[in-house]
Amino acid sequence: MDILEPGGLRAYCEQFTQSYTEWWDDLGKPQLTPETIDRLVEGLAEEIDGRDYATLRRQRDDQLVAVLKALGETRKTPAAPEHA
Repeated sequence: MDILEPGGLRAYCEQFTQSYTEWWDDLGKPQLTPETIDRLVEGLAEEIDGRDYATLRRQRDDQLVAVLKALGETRKTPAAPEHA
């Protein structure tokens, strides 16, 4: 499924509008309006830049693996002594 196709991000936002409204109550007055959904979908389309879902997943997974490897390496490094 393509994130920008019917059933993608727009359908997700529309399905969970009420939930997001409740979660965002402590942020002031943000609302998941049709205009906000349009901006989210347009921004995502720009970021995706024509890449298909499989490519996006592969890039995400590669980046997550790189982050996990980097974290693993930092955990192997002894901590620097603290200065008193």
